[in-house]
Amino acid sequence: MPRGEKRPTILVDVQEKLPLTRYFDPKLVQVEVCHLETGDYALKGAGELLAIERKSLADCLNCCTHDRPRFMDQMRRLKNYPSRFLIVEATREAIEAEAYRPNVRPSSVINALLGIGVRWNVCVVYADGP
Repeated sequence: MPRGEKRPTILVDVQEKLPLTRYFDPKLVQVEVCHLETGDYALKGAGELLAIERKSLADCLNCCTHDRPRFMDQMRRLKNYPSRFLIVEATREAIEAEAYRPNVRPSSVINALLGIGVRWNVCVVYADGP
């Protein structure tokens, strides 16, 4: 980064249990832990524009079944942001192939995630791990 240029600051919610800070290059970005009203990650100075919610596969499975009301409330709150993302730490193929332990039908998970995209216009991003 050229001298004198400010690095962007990534805001990480204090309740984020396993923050991805180890993946952030400190030469490129700064990280600040704070309370976020919605989401797990945001960009300082653009907090009202961008919110990112991240779910591990296990958390996603739980959110699409047992903890569904709380999860849907999280997704509803994301709608208040012009740019909103749900990052699922698993590929869609892994979910469809039931590459996990709990007895959850893959179609239930995929349909819940598709519904979130349609109902609240949240961009669901599948990632192969953190």
